[in-house]
Order: sequence, then C-alpha cells, then structure tokens
Amino acid sequence: MPGVLAAVCRAHVGLQLELHVSNDVVSLAQGDADIALRVTRAPQDTLRGREVGTVAMAVYAPRQWAGAGDASASATALPWVGFDAGLACSAPGAWLARNVVAQDVRFRANTLLGAAQAARTGIGCAVLPCFVGGSIPELVRLGPPLDELAQPLWLLMHEDVARVPRMRRASAALAEEIGRASGLMSGLG
Repeated sequence: MPGVLAAVCRAHVGLQLELHVSNDVVSLAQGDADIALRVTRAPQDTLRGREVGTVAMAVYAPRQWAGAGDASASATALPWVGFDAGLACSAPGAWLARNVVAQDVRFRANTLLGAAQAARTGIGCAVLPCFVGGSIPELVRLGPPLDELAQPLWLLMHEDVARVPRMRRASAALAEEIGRASGLMSGLG
C-alpha cells in the first residue's frame, strides 16, 4: 500500500489520506472510515464499491532457506510462524492448522505484518499475502501461490459517502493504482 498511496498523492495534489491498518472491520456506516479495502468474497449489501483485484497468499521463508523446496508439498521439518487466536480462524490460520504440525510453530503473531516481520528475521516460514511477502527482500516464496487462499479485494464506501464527488474521485484514483499493483497482489508479478 505505501507505493499505491504515494502514487495517488503525487497524482492528486491536495488529497489528504489517513491510513488505518487493522484486523478489525471498521464501520463505514458509522463513519469510522470513508473508504475501506476489504478482502472478502461477499461485501455487505449497504456498501458500494468494486472489486479491484485478487489477494493471493503463499508460503514465504527467510532468503537463506531458498533451497527448502515447495512448502505446500511438504511442510514438515520447517519452523513456522503461526497466528494467535484472533487470526487462527482466518484462511491462512486454517491452512496452517491443516498443513503444519503444531509443534513446528515456534512463534505466533497477531497480524499478518507481524508474521511477515517474524519470518524476515529468520524465525520461520509464514503464510503471507503475496504483496506483503513479495515486497520484503529478505523473504523468498516457497512454491506457487496457494489457490485455496486467494480472495477478492474490494474497495468499498458507504452508500452516502459514495455520492460525494471527491470521494468518488479518491476511490477511482485508488482503484487505478491498485490495478497497477495487481501482479504483486496476485503473486504473478
């Protein structure tokens, strides 16, 4: 997102952005945010927006482990970064539960960014969005993206906010820049 937001700011002088990164779903109806990016297959009916890409996920490991092979084929004997209870039921958390022995999880993070940083420092492999893992030079992807974890990315606004011309312009600018980053998000770039 930093590159996307920087490009939007360069192209739209005077636009003010405020970024909140959280595992919590903020309420667009209550004005907690004007525009939200959500990884979901089914956005709420009261929200307006568009699908702007696909977020793929894959297994990433510290670069020095590049010879570890395809982690989706054999997840045994590698140390792993897992997730705490808040993310355990998420798609990557469920994948880990199905494919990695609990004893191999040596660290648990409460955010995907925390898991990425733990993997970057050499603690273990982590299931990460491709746009996160692929943007950290100290990480290498082990195998292709995990097809079962790919999810649509939606850019959403409450219907009242969607009527405001400057919000529509900001949304269009974000969608355009996110589209340019689609290769990294889908794991194909």
